[in-house]
Amino acid sequence: MHAAHPHVRALLHTIRNAADPSQGVRDALTSHEVHPTSLFATGKASLTMASTALEMAAPRTGVITAVPDLISTVEIPEGIEVLSADHPLPTQRNLQAARRVEAFMKRLGEQDTLLALISGGGSAHLCAPVPPLTLDDLRRATDALLRAGATIQELNAVRKHAERLKGGNLARLAYPARVLCFVVSDVMGDRLDTISSGPFAPDPTTYADALEALRVHGLLDLVPALTRHLQAGLAGRFPETPKEADPCFARVESRIIASNAQVVRACAAALQEMGYEVLEERTQCTGQAGELGRRLARRAIDAARTPPGRAMAIVMGGETTVDTRGASGLGGRMQELALAAAIEIEGELGITVLAVATDGIDGPTDAAGAVVDGTTCARMREHGVDPRQALESHDSYHALDAAQALLRTGPTGTNVNDIAIAMIRPECQPR
Repeated sequence: MHAAHPHVRALLHTIRNAADPSQGVRDALTSHEVHPTSLFATGKASLTMASTALEMAAPRTGVITAVPDLISTVEIPEGIEVLSADHPLPTQRNLQAARRVEAFMKRLGEQDTLLALISGGGSAHLCAPVPPLTLDDLRRATDALLRAGATIQELNAVRKHAERLKGGNLARLAYPARVLCFVVSDVMGDRLDTISSGPFAPDPTTYADALEALRVHGLLDLVPALTRHLQAGLAGRFPETPKEADPCFARVESRIIASNAQVVRACAAALQEMGYEVLEERTQCTGQAGELGRRLARRAIDAARTPPGRAMAIVMGGETTVDTRGASGLGGRMQELALAAAIEIEGELGITVLAVATDGIDGPTDAAGAVVDGTTCARMREHGVDPRQALESHDSYHALDAAQALLRTGPTGTNVNDIAIAMIRPECQPR
């Protein structure tokens, strides 16, 4: 048990409350004079958001795509269909769910008001490849781009131009219905065209952008059918995604109801109440997870060298990447960040680093992240794990598990990116 664990538990509670999509929907509906006739929800927070909307607005019809493990936790009334969908890689049931969503949108008319609840993970949920592309084509391309460390903007540029429901195309299908979008942001800058690949937002990207994303990461030859499709689109043989002037957006109104920046502010306030001096509040942090973990740890070490007697903290929010090509390890972004930080702070007294994915699912693992301190690496070695070798092979999960440093919260029903916090307590002493 780490000395800082009581604070870690309190911070996890703060993070979850600040990212609560249910409260966001409640506040947004209270401030809007809207009476939706239909409901659509997608992404990791879909059921949480939909439950509140169903309670307050009582739409007659609707469709929800949801993480399978959470479906049994919410009571859904008649007229609302709930469809299972997986994340981060789309599966056959995602394809089936997307088809049902597509059919639902086509049935809407001018008299309808659609309440659309969008959260992170919707890109995978709404998987509808443009013929003749297949689910396997999209899975291979998505997996390769993720492993190559592609940005969310690069990944979405490809998705929008290889699929039917992204990049404003749901707005096109729903038109002329009125659409009110409440959005939980899981991207830096809270860009509506990027969150869940912008199903109801104008798309500024083009076929050329999608091809460039594949080229930059050396993936033009990976899925020939995808490359051929994008090249044909660039040549004008397929229509572009709808842009800002498209009339389908005339009746769409969107509002961000939860974001990473809100969580960073809430954590900073909570730390101050705990007696910490917050040295930094950083948002929109991107880059390789390992490097950001090292930077956070070094900043904490520098702070620890100041005169003792006060607790200090650094709060960082954002979305990092991990380039795992050629590696066979298991882990996630926040686990990799935590492992890199643990190596840097080894032997330091009083420094604790918390790294957590707000959705409770860090990468393809059962962990939400990790909490590490100056003793974590020693505990790894006691179990025969070399921390540096684990970092090089991107095997953070097994290394942190050996040190009993993993955090397992289960799916949280929301997703507003990642939070990393360094806490420096007065007992810090130089090595």
